[in-house]
Amino acid sequence: CEKHGVPYPHTFTFTAQMLNAQGEAPAEVLDQIDFPFPMILKPSDGIMWWQHEFEGQKKAYEIADRAELEQVIRDSYASGYTDDLILQDRVPGNDEYMRVLTSYSDRNGKVRMMCLGHVLLEEHQPHGVGNHACIITEPNDELMGGVRKLLEGLHFVGYSNFDVKYDERDGSFKFFDFNTRQGRSNYYVTNSGFNVAKYVVDEYVFNRPFEPEFVTAQDEALWMVVPMGVVDKYVKDPELRAKVHRLDKEGKGADPSFMKGDFVFNHWLRMWHTKLRHFKLFKTYYK
Repeated sequence: CEKHGVPYPHTFTFTAQMLNAQGEAPAEVLDQIDFPFPMILKPSDGIMWWQHEFEGQKKAYEIADRAELEQVIRDSYASGYTDDLILQDRVPGNDEYMRVLTSYSDRNGKVRMMCLGHVLLEEHQPHGVGNHACIITEPNDELMGGVRKLLEGLHFVGYSNFDVKYDERDGSFKFFDFNTRQGRSNYYVTNSGFNVAKYVVDEYVFNRPFEPEFVTAQDEALWMVVPMGVVDKYVKDPELRAKVHRLDKEGKGADPSFMKGDFVFNHWLRMWHTKLRHFKLFKTYYK
């Protein structure tokens, strides 16, 4: 990241080997953390994390103080989880400061497609915190350029997905993580005009050349899985709320939970239940 000018938050990696004989985080280890509370804590291995559940477990934590940090570390490893815990400086700002970037790199490690989305809302319930709920495509060539250099410098192949947040403290976009996969909200890319399934089929099934060789999503498009009422209540910026309504009226919106040709009554009923449940979830967990 430093080589290619991709900013990231101050980060400290806590490993199981750092625990003392009592299964606790030693003070001399935690004293090495060079950023203040509140801070973010998340597991490096999400699959193993959910295989070892414990009381109060969350997908990610906003740690308020040293006592809470010690408790979460102790509970995490006592549950049987053995991989690393990632501690990061908390970048201030609400959901509207978030961005998501998805890329496709060919078998030679050349980036062929990039799509940047402006996240307006995320989920906040413990098992879903950070999951995207509303995205508008919003290009930023400078931001995408640094990541393109990073991916090609790594000779990375396949899909990549980055969570990004604007840091008003220094005016930079901080990259939180590098997911070597498509994101849960990946249909925002397809709705922007770039069907990721087509990229991999064209390359690995039909051996077709990429035309054009490199492309970025430039047109506005809307992706959302929450009711419009949730957007109206919890998206703070009135201009962004107005943009959501405009794109929806222009037919540029998509909710992949409800697709043509995918109707089964029980499925349809479950999707509506899930969608409407967001009213209760946001009322309960949104701060």
